[in-house]
Amino acid sequence: MNTLGLRNLGFVGTRRGIIASGGVETDVGGYRIHTFTSLGTFSVTQAPSGATVESLVVSGGAGGGSSRGGGGGAGGVSYSASLSITTGTFTITVGGGGAGGTSSNDGVNGSNSSLGVLSTGTGGGGGGGVNSSGVAGGCGGGGGGSGASSATTRSGGTASQGFAGGSRSNAVSCGAGGGGMGAVGESVSNANNKGGNGGIGVAYSISGSSVYYAGGGGGGVNNSTNFGTGGSGGGGTGGGYSGGGIAATAGTANTGGGGGGSGTFSSTLFASGNGGSGIVIVSYLL
Repeated sequence: MNTLGLRNLGFVGTRRGIIASGGVETDVGGYRIHTFTSLGTFSVTQAPSGATVESLVVSGGAGGGSSRGGGGGAGGVSYSASLSITTGTFTITVGGGGAGGTSSNDGVNGSNSSLGVLSTGTGGGGGGGVNSSGVAGGCGGGGGGSGASSATTRSGGTASQGFAGGSRSNAVSCGAGGGGMGAVGESVSNANNKGGNGGIGVAYSISGSSVYYAGGGGGGVNNSTNFGTGGSGGGGTGGGYSGGGIAATAGTANTGGGGGGSGTFSSTLFASGNGGSGIVIVSYLL
C-alpha cells in the first residue's frame, strides 16, 4: 500500500493534458495537486482519452470509547495510482471525525469521504466503551476495558480500506487499540495490563512529500499512565490518571486518525478523544 517513490519510476499520472479546478491547488515537481479538506467540487474541463489521475480518499476517524475505552478506528482509505478520469464535475465529500464516547459508551463512527462516484472511503469504527467490542468501520474500533470476566472480540475493518481493532481478554481494566490502515490495533490481556496501541497508518506521497494517514487511536487505562499510544497517521493517545485525570487526545485533523479511549479513576470518567477529519487529494502530470 505504500506509494513512496512511484512517481520517480513513472507509474503515476501517465497522461498529460488534463485541465481541472477545485480545492487548494499547488504545483510540485511537475504535478498539479488538488487538496480538499471540506465539501467542494473537482471540475475537469479537459481530459484526453485514457487520462488517469492519482487519488487519495481518507474518511473521518472515529471517537475513542468511554471508561477505560478502546481507541477509535481510523477512517478507511481508498487510494489509486491511476484512476481513470473524464470531463465532468465531481462532488467532493470530506468526512468529519466522530465524537468521543461519554458515560461508558462507544465512540461515534467517523463519516465517509468520497471523490464523486469514482472513489469512496468508509468512516472509522467507534472505540468500545465498558464491555464493548468496539464498532466496525473503515478501520475497526478497539475493545473497551472492564472489571468483568467477559472478553471482547475484534471489531472488523472494511476490506482493502483498513484493519480491525484490538480485542480484550477477560477482566482487564484497559482498552485495546483502534485499527489503522497499515495494521490491526493492539489487543490487551491480563499479562500486559496496558492500554493497546493504535494500528499504524500508511504513508503516501501524493501531496509531494511523505505523509502518514489513518492511524488508530490508543486505548485508555484505569488509575495508571500505561495508556496506549496512537498509530502514526494521526491516531490520538489514550487517557489515564496520575494524581489527576489525563484526557485522551483527538485524532489529528485531515489525517483520518482515530481518537484515544478515555481513562478512569475509581468511578470517575475522563474525556475520550474525538476522531480526526478526513481529506481528499487528486494529483496529475501537468
